[in-house]
Amino acid sequence: MTRRIACLLLIGLLSVPAVADVVERKGTLPFSLRENRDSPLSVHVGFKGHYKVGAWTLVRVDLRDPADDGDEFIITVLDGDGIPSRVTVALSAGQTSAVAYARFGRVRGNLAVEIRREGDLIAERVLKTRAAQSGAGAADRRSGAVSATRRMIVSIGGGSRAADGADPLGVDAAVAKFHQNPERRPIGIWLEDCRGLPDKWYGYEGIDVLVLSAGQPEVFSGLEPDGPQIAALDEWIRMGGRLVLCVGSRAEEVLATGAPLSVFAPGQFSGMLELRQTRAWEEFAASEVPVPGPADGTGPVFRVPRLDEAQGVVEVAEARLPLVVRAPRGLGQIVFLAADLDRPPLSTWQDRPSLVRRLLDFPESAAEEAESDSKVMHYGFDDVSGQLRSALDQFSNVSLVSFWAAVVPLIVLYILLIGPGDYFLLRKLTRRMQWTWLTFPAVVLAVCLTAVALAHFLKGDQLQFNQLDLVDVDVESDWVRGTSWANVFRPPAESFQTLSLRPVLPDAAADPHARVLFSWLGLPGGGLGGMNPRTANPVPWRESYDFSPALDAMHGVPIPVWATKSFTARWRTRATAGVEGDLADDGQGLSGAIRNQLGFALSDCVLAYDRYAYMVGPLEPDQSVAIDAWLSRSELKTWLTRRHMETSGKSLGSYHAVATPYDRASVQLPSDAVPWPDLARVMLFFEAAGGRQYTGLSHGYQSFVDLSSLLKAGRAVLVARGPADRRTAELLLDGRPMPDRADQHVTIYRFVLPVKTGEGGK
Repeated sequence: MTRRIACLLLIGLLSVPAVADVVERKGTLPFSLRENRDSPLSVHVGFKGHYKVGAWTLVRVDLRDPADDGDEFIITVLDGDGIPSRVTVALSAGQTSAVAYARFGRVRGNLAVEIRREGDLIAERVLKTRAAQSGAGAADRRSGAVSATRRMIVSIGGGSRAADGADPLGVDAAVAKFHQNPERRPIGIWLEDCRGLPDKWYGYEGIDVLVLSAGQPEVFSGLEPDGPQIAALDEWIRMGGRLVLCVGSRAEEVLATGAPLSVFAPGQFSGMLELRQTRAWEEFAASEVPVPGPADGTGPVFRVPRLDEAQGVVEVAEARLPLVVRAPRGLGQIVFLAADLDRPPLSTWQDRPSLVRRLLDFPESAAEEAESDSKVMHYGFDDVSGQLRSALDQFSNVSLVSFWAAVVPLIVLYILLIGPGDYFLLRKLTRRMQWTWLTFPAVVLAVCLTAVALAHFLKGDQLQFNQLDLVDVDVESDWVRGTSWANVFRPPAESFQTLSLRPVLPDAAADPHARVLFSWLGLPGGGLGGMNPRTANPVPWRESYDFSPALDAMHGVPIPVWATKSFTARWRTRATAGVEGDLADDGQGLSGAIRNQLGFALSDCVLAYDRYAYMVGPLEPDQSVAIDAWLSRSELKTWLTRRHMETSGKSLGSYHAVATPYDRASVQLPSDAVPWPDLARVMLFFEAAGGRQYTGLSHGYQSFVDLSSLLKAGRAVLVARGPADRRTAELLLDGRPMPDRADQHVTIYRFVLPVKTGEGGK
């Protein structure tokens, strides 16, 4: 009985701090449990209330009373691990509206907006976030958070909604026709005008495709060609965004020199023409339904713009008049449609959804949207970025402890020691049961010390990190985009206040002109720790950590002891390309040469172009390699999926190509032993590899990494690995480079090269 009372007392004493902590947390959480609608603040999030989790999102607040000089606008949201993160913007005297950018890490959570004056709260607004829903009409659509793996398509312009509530450009109809799975169906958002567009490129980060329709040019009249909105949109495209630009009967007002959208024209606007042929549109949409004409039977009339010296790939033309042009722009692309989707005859065409599908690169059949098998849930992720996080979580000096192999035996041993063990020790050997007051806490202390010692032995006591850097260079414009992913492992002895990243030039000097965007990396989906959890997770920390005003650093971000946290950074600069290419396609194949002008060697170089992969091999400094018929090559899909020939078994000598199944359990990063593992191949060229059909995964989160679309735009992409001892980006702790304890630090380079085409070319 004495022993039982002692156990209850100890459990009670141990529970008091936990209960007190819960009570304290309920009072100090930065979120209210209910939405305060009577707040003097009006809050607008994303695009008509839609935004994608894991991406930077515009948050605008309108104040009822003008701000004073020195007031602060503060946004608090949960990050991908459920920890409150905060962004603070300084206000000026008289300001009645403010804009900031937040990164939501939970589909369901809260958004807290505060206005503070000298530290005192003068106004606040708390909004509960929820999941967005897609539907055929406006009544079926609900604003909110879009899952990181779903596509978000934003359309601007096009008049008014249809009678059924659908958008006037036909995006809703195309989504409904070609995406049958409601859980993966893209979210279509239609905006009547350009008011409130982001003035920073990362405000568009959550958008997969932006559609601009110029059927009503007055929609864009508020935009200046050299204004911040156009500059932000242009930078987003160059950073990997996709713009579909539809310009038809009123092209003079938006494409002429000095017009709002003239900077995005993939050629020189030289006037208007009338077009009566429709066969080109029907073939492009793979439709057997003719484009309808007027009731008098005279046939449809298109008033279309004429573009001279069209850049990129002309996918549809009529008598040398470009009608659909796919033009690369930096590391993104512009798809130009020389017609109005919202005006007759296309607006009344029965097969307009098929035309929109081609413009938006929807899958050709529902097979691409087929459900992946249940084994995906075994790995805890359903997106390529989740597999990348798992690969970065592999540390050679840190042993992962199995719950059933280590934790459960320790718990069983603990129960045996404090129960039967303690009883028999005192009853049979000492015959003094009152000694349980000493033996019981001694056993508890011994087991705790054993657990701590075991953790030190298995986890170590050194700060470690794994890092993957991807450097993309557009050779034609010298535009450089960097993307870094890092997992940081923190032991008990290490602590720091500020985490940031510093890009490094090829000569190992810091790049002073690089603009960096540094943040956490979330886990898409509903798995454990995902950004769309099936159950509400408790907030593990009361205190918020802060982003720097420039969003290039994180202050006070907590990392649990003997645990990792995932980070990502996007940066861009302009620099000499480093690789020179003189490539041409005369219709018979690719020819020319590429030259390495960097001061270091590139290894395992592969040149991807059209349907082929050319095995270039290593490129030493100043080395030039000829691209010709003698260079080893294979089909690009063969290289990406490791296709090989197998006998059919039905007859001797009967073979067929079979792709090697994609290994979703692979956690390999590129190395000398395995230059291009499955993960690296599909991450870099996901759609070219077969997309979800081949991998069973999505690539919706950070889909800008996939450069398959640039191959469609007539570009060649050279992929290579950099040397292991040369870093292109350094993680900084409190402004100092992180100790050189990188277990894996891999750098991948991609150089986007222009290709000249001849008469026989594309």
